[in-house]
Amino acid sequence: MPKAQMDKKYNPGRVEKRWYKAWLEADLFIADNHSEKEPFTILIPLPNITGSLHIGHALNNTLQDLITRKWRMDGREALWIPGIDHAGISTQIKVEQYLAKKGIFKEKIGRERFEKECWKWKEKYGGIILEQLKRLGASCDWSRLAFTLDEARSTAVNEAFLHYYKEGLIYRGHYIVNWCPRCETAISDLEVEHKEQKGKLWYIRYPLLDEEGAPTEEYLVVATTRPETMLGDTAVAVNPKDKRYRDQVGRKVLLPLAERTIPVIADEGVDPKFGTGAVKVTPAHDPNDYEISQRHDLEALLVIDTRGNMNRQAGEKYADTTREECREMVLADLKKQGLLEKEEDYQHTVGTCYRCYTTIEPYLSEQWFLKMKPLSGMIIEAIKDGMVSYIPERWERISLEWLKNIRDWCISRQLWWGHRIPIWYCDDCEEVIPSVEAPKSCPACGSKELHQDEDVLDTWFSSALWPLSTLGWPDVGDDFKKFYPTDVLVTAVDIIFLWVARMILSGLKFVGKIPYSQVYFNTTIQTEEGRRMSKSLGTGVDPMNFIETIGADAVRFTMASIATHSQSIRFSGSRFDIGRNFTNKIWNAARFLIPNLDAEVQRRKPRKLASEDAWILSRLNDIIKTTNENFKQFRFNDMAYSLYEFFWHQYCDWYLEFIKGRLYKPKSKQDAYSAKYCASKVLDVWLRLIHPIMPFITEEIWQNLPHTEGFIMVAEWPHAEEIPDYREQVEEMETVTDVIRGIRNIRSDMNIPPSAEISVLLDPEKDAIPRLEKNLHHIKNLARAKEVQIDPQAEAPPHSATSVLSEVTVYVPLEDLIDVEVERKRMEKSIKKLSTEIVRIEKMLANENFLTKAPKSVVDENIARLKEMEERKNKMEENLRRLV
Repeated sequence: MPKAQMDKKYNPGRVEKRWYKAWLEADLFIADNHSEKEPFTILIPLPNITGSLHIGHALNNTLQDLITRKWRMDGREALWIPGIDHAGISTQIKVEQYLAKKGIFKEKIGRERFEKECWKWKEKYGGIILEQLKRLGASCDWSRLAFTLDEARSTAVNEAFLHYYKEGLIYRGHYIVNWCPRCETAISDLEVEHKEQKGKLWYIRYPLLDEEGAPTEEYLVVATTRPETMLGDTAVAVNPKDKRYRDQVGRKVLLPLAERTIPVIADEGVDPKFGTGAVKVTPAHDPNDYEISQRHDLEALLVIDTRGNMNRQAGEKYADTTREECREMVLADLKKQGLLEKEEDYQHTVGTCYRCYTTIEPYLSEQWFLKMKPLSGMIIEAIKDGMVSYIPERWERISLEWLKNIRDWCISRQLWWGHRIPIWYCDDCEEVIPSVEAPKSCPACGSKELHQDEDVLDTWFSSALWPLSTLGWPDVGDDFKKFYPTDVLVTAVDIIFLWVARMILSGLKFVGKIPYSQVYFNTTIQTEEGRRMSKSLGTGVDPMNFIETIGADAVRFTMASIATHSQSIRFSGSRFDIGRNFTNKIWNAARFLIPNLDAEVQRRKPRKLASEDAWILSRLNDIIKTTNENFKQFRFNDMAYSLYEFFWHQYCDWYLEFIKGRLYKPKSKQDAYSAKYCASKVLDVWLRLIHPIMPFITEEIWQNLPHTEGFIMVAEWPHAEEIPDYREQVEEMETVTDVIRGIRNIRSDMNIPPSAEISVLLDPEKDAIPRLEKNLHHIKNLARAKEVQIDPQAEAPPHSATSVLSEVTVYVPLEDLIDVEVERKRMEKSIKKLSTEIVRIEKMLANENFLTKAPKSVVDENIARLKEMEERKNKMEENLRRLV
């Protein structure tokens, strides 16, 4: 491939588009299922077809691509399988809203046409996030793109459902589910977002009846946060150990407003400390009440419909009102009848739909369930036996706790968009017929009057089969044989139960093998204030804006740099500055070095190396080891940081500065060649190490190196080499860099102008003398010193600044450089100002009122600021002592 010309300024947009196109045209992302290479497989946590790239996607997919690119370079047959999810609830909501704007409603056009409209929506919008992932640099095998509703995935879903059904693990029954009145469907417990809300606790009098059924003047007072549901009460319950109500158990009360008679029962499930200790039992609209009703054979009355409105069973007066309207009416009526005893402010948790944020209604309905107790043991055993490991490890314990207390999985959804349940019913004899295709007749009675179940399967049912279905299961072909099981799953912790555990179950249940051996949970990104990132709430950071302006590599490096093992991290767009600045540094360093290289630069190893050459090659071997170890431990932030530190500080700040004279005015051809050889070798290897994180700029620079061929993304991954013992040269250069750094610190601390040339006096230990003498030219050049004296018997000159290092004491006389008196006064003034501010912050942090009322972010900010100011004050006082 011809070498590209390097622009003066890095142009990420042009570079990224060119190289991504080149990689695609060269089929570098496509995995060969007949390859003899060891496979490496990773699955994308499938994004929704309604979605677009957000900051969580940017983090998660950067890490997946980083891992895939590393293993591809390291000789594995790497397959990263992409895909998108049909997102049943989300897509249906979007399509309904789109059609409603045109005056079209799904109930009028019917199911078949509505499904066609959903497919149109998918074709128009489903590829948006995929194109954005390509802009991020995702090296997915796009030839294997999967969609959860395509034919192959649908075949797998039907196969799994029928398998479970025939084993008796899938059943249909009535149970309390989380119902979203906006989406008009059941949703999983794991899809409910619980939010703290300020509400009220109302105390309502339920008149006790005598033996003849007539009202008495006695009352049972019941506390509730939802008075509208009392219209569906079928009992009042107390705890059997509660002595206050021992005489009332077995009696009856008159249900206010509904004028129905209901019993007073005793049940262990009642918390005697809540409210008055007497609770209303509404079996159809509360999961705990439903459990009580099952133990006491109570009737369950549905008084709220699927849209969250009151129905006829609530009474004609309240029918067709919303839950909120009915609440106000009920409270008003109770007051009129003198049955509302009191109300209190009450902080409680309210469940909301994770899609539309509507308040969830606990709702008794007929649903399809998958029995989990007989299946969860397989997952528990796999985790305990180490067949699959979680990173960070703490999530294994959390997952096991959930699995021990698992409930049956409600797998049906009342939607039209999704995998329709493969169950048919005979209209004549009510026979239940499991079948993917429409039966020609009822096998029991021969009737042709059949209809299919109206519900679709939970989206997570198809997602649970993702490792299997993407590789062709139930057909076990070449892809499946080569690439299953996969190696690692990178995902967010919020779907550890929704997805991760269920995929493990599917793999063990259907093919007897876990779907992956490692699960890495990436950190959760929050706002600077610790809030959830959300575009709809206006708290999100759109990574596409930054990809378009500073480039994908800058975004990717920033994402890798925050990929810690912590549960969450606070983030703002300003963090991308580190990635942008680093990208520019890499580009400028390459533009400096490459014009000094020639085609012969890597043809032969130099016969002799300068000390700085040996030092940088030793450091290169260290960074190779560090990078591989950090990668192995999934410490991607440490991997990014160490590569950053090596390149910016050791390679650019030191080594390239050391060799400038050898490039421009070498003592000999050999002297110049060894500098060029080492500089280009280090750049070559480092580019390969950083490539998985920053693929575009590394490919662009790689193509400009005179000795490279092909693509960097399939170049050999670096591993540490057996190199000579460079310990002596390393110690020499560490001494030199330590001295230069000490002199530079004095320049900075004492406000010495950058243009001023200084005199330096070095008082070294005996062993350091030859190292310093050998490198005086480096010290002079990089410290801007007109003279450097080495005197092991030196004493501090008058008015000099001092830096005490491990092997050397550095003195810099100041009288001819600065006005000592002016500088002294400046320092004293600054110290006084800092002292005043430190006292102010200390008083504020000692104020209990401030610590209680101020946001945690503000408190943390002031603690950090106090620490920083104390460090600055200590440093300035030390500098003042030096000056005096």
